[in-house]
Formats: sequence, structure tokens, C-alpha cells
Amino acid sequence: MERSFEHTDFWAAWHWLGKKVIINTLYGTVMLSWMVDAFDFLQYNMVISDPLLSSMMAGVTTGVGLGIVYRVGGNTGGLDPIALIVRKYYGLQMGSINSAINGIILAAAIWVVGFEAVAVTLVSLYVYTIITNKVVIGFNQRKVAFIITYRTYDVCNAVISKVGRGATIINGIGAYTRTPKQIVMVAVNLLQVNKLKEAIEEVDNEAFILITDAQEVIGKGFTTPIVPTSIENLVKECEENANYIEGKDKN
Repeated sequence: MERSFEHTDFWAAWHWLGKKVIINTLYGTVMLSWMVDAFDFLQYNMVISDPLLSSMMAGVTTGVGLGIVYRVGGNTGGLDPIALIVRKYYGLQMGSINSAINGIILAAAIWVVGFEAVAVTLVSLYVYTIITNKVVIGFNQRKVAFIITYRTYDVCNAVISKVGRGATIINGIGAYTRTPKQIVMVAVNLLQVNKLKEAIEEVDNEAFILITDAQEVIGKGFTTPIVPTSIENLVKECEENANYIEGKDKN
């Protein structure tokens, strides 16, 4: 039955993911099997004897290892090709997909291994999911900032020239004062968050800034390279848009 599942697994990877993934799957399967056998002696030298602590450390080490593998586009066979197919069509994280599948298997195993063993394994699975997703995302985590300011031109200029990102100006109205305001929306990566805050602080220390996580950002500068364009043209375009919105509000 296990061999039949492996054949189905490889066929699914070939059909939906292509030949390159099949090669990575074969390589990952062989290397994982070999490394497990090579480090088999470690099971006789227990450094941690507490089951709960052991499961947590297992989640950490497994999460880091598999996170690195997934980050570079590899996989270790088994359920990984199925998880890759789900990620391709639904955009979910590898760690979350594998954990969901393993969670179903664990639920069915309660009557075989007992509730206590399953509960300890679930702890490991939870830690593994968090660590894997964090390692895969790494510094590629995207953030979206909403900047509410009365100095739209200066903020827009600072974002483009100092942070190196584009911006979108959104027309808004204060709920309490009913005063027209402009909101500058900016998408940045994790390493640019502090630079963005510093740039805004320099031009408007009274700006209200809301920064939130972005599940995925698609477009120039993130999934496709930015075509070289002069900063002056970008700033000019931003100011023209802001002027248009401001004039519309006055009318």
C-alpha cells in the first residue's frame, strides 16, 4: 500500500508540477532516507528525556530543516508533492498544508497509539508549522503601510526617494472631524519597515501610520523587477495625482 501511494504521489507531481519537481522529489527522498540511517545512532543517546520538551525541540529542528528545503524549492518526498500541488493552486504555506494533512492522520491514529501520544505529537506539529512558515517567508515578509497625513506631497516624495517604493494616494474623510484627508498606501518588505518609518518621521512627525501584514504582494518590485525610471518622474506623477484629488475635494 505504501509503495502504491508513492507511485501515485510521483505521478501527481509529474502531472501537476513538472519534471523538475520530480527530480527534486527523488533527490530529497533518497537524501532523507540516507541521512535518517546515517544518524540512527542518536536515538540511543537521549539528550532530553522529557516527552513534551522533546516534541517541542523536534518541532523546532524539523521546522528549521524543512523550512530551508522548501525555501529553495526542494522537497523530501512523501506528502511534500501533494502539499506543493495545494500551494500552487491555493497559495497556502507548505508548513500549514503538511500540518493539516498530518493532523488528519493523527486524528485517525488516536485509537491505535492512544490520546497521550497524539497530544504530544500535536505539540511538535504546531511548533513545526510555525517555524517552517517563518523560515520559508524569512525576510520576504511583506508589509502594507497606510499613512494618514496632511503633507501628502512630502510623504510621497520621501517614500519614493528614500525607501525606493511606489505609493498610492487614497482619498479619505475623518470620521470625527469630517475633514478631507489623504491616505498614502505603500507596500514594503520587512527590511524596509524601519526605513519607511524614519522617512515619514522626517517630513511629518504627526502622521498616523498603520502597518499590517500582507499575505502576498504581486507586481513590480516584488514578483517582477522594476523597470528603471527616474525618481523625478515618479515624484512628479505622485504630486500630480495628489493635486488632482485635492482640487476635487475643494470643488
